[in-house]
Amino acid sequence: LPTKGNTAHCDGIHSVSHQHQHIPSMLSPTLPYRILRPNPHLEIAFCTRTRNPIYVLEKDVIYTSVDNDNYNQADNGSGRSFRLARNRRPKFFEEKSIPTNMRSRLSDYKHSGWDRGHLAPSADFSPNNRSIQDGSQKQRIEEQLMKEQMQTYNLCNISPQDASLNRGLWSKLEAWVRTRILELQEEETGNSIRWRQVHVLTGPLWMPTHYSNSGHPSASLEYRYLGIGKPPSLVAVPTHF
Repeated sequence: LPTKGNTAHCDGIHSVSHQHQHIPSMLSPTLPYRILRPNPHLEIAFCTRTRNPIYVLEKDVIYTSVDNDNYNQADNGSGRSFRLARNRRPKFFEEKSIPTNMRSRLSDYKHSGWDRGHLAPSADFSPNNRSIQDGSQKQRIEEQLMKEQMQTYNLCNISPQDASLNRGLWSKLEAWVRTRILELQEEETGNSIRWRQVHVLTGPLWMPTHYSNSGHPSASLEYRYLGIGKPPSLVAVPTHF
């Protein structure tokens, strides 16, 4: 249809004026994702269909030291505590900007048997691993870093994980990434150190598998995964990360 002028006719079809073309209807579908940026170093794309992150991006990650020994991030969804460097573990919380029936909820994980697995690890935002150059602003900066660390407990940054994965291989992978980032950042050039800009991208996957037909493997594929919570608002359990 012609786009000039307030109204237009084309083959008997009448277009409405431009000022009314972009008024959303209450019945119009909404995009199934939300982009959250709780601080300059963290971006979360959350899917309201699976109630999982699509991806979590840690931006401009800079460490001056890595203390992996002080972290034990096991959590079974029932509120078991674990040791967090210098601080007590923050509480998980729901993202209130997302409607209740579209977000992942604390009750979804209760007695589910699944861990609440961080995509952006809490330890990545620990004040213990960050540099504070301005001594006069140390308290204010530490408070800001602690706030950023608490924001990793938003359920939008969480996916259901098997306990053995979350407390074992996943925890080791997080520690390896922190160590590797520090190695990349400390690149000596003469007498100076050049700090590399590093981003870390993490996300869940739902992978198809071959299904069996009457006991015989089939060439066809199907998506099959578990869900936790109460229908119809289920949190999909990823098959891979």
